Amino acid sequence: MAFSCEKENEKPPCIKGEVFGFFECGEGVLIQIENMPDMGNKIVYKDVEYENVIQAPGEFPAGEIYFTYREYNRDKDYHLFQSDEICQMIYGPYDVPIIVITNFSQTKCPE
Repeated sequence: MAFSCEKENEKPPCIKGEVFGFFECGEGVLIQIENMPDMGNKIVYKDVEYENVIQAPGEFPAGEIYFTYREYNRDKDYHLFQSDEICQMIYGPYDVPIIVITNFSQTKCPE
């Protein structure tokens, strides 16, 4: 017999956001969340202040995005941000929550 914290057949929440920033080193994006208040943090990116921002590893298109996600696990997911590029120290990590996008769409919530 197996037990789970999630209800069977329960879909993960669909998040709506705006991809507005891209990592200078490695593959990752900054997303301003629109429909989940207080999910992210406030940051300044290229002299513009954004609220409710999270970061996600991977390459995603700029603009509106709908996605499902799971929590970032440092031990399991550390390699998702790695890059072969040599990165200058001025490009440090962002002080925003990290998630891993499991499915996304640019037009509607993914099935």
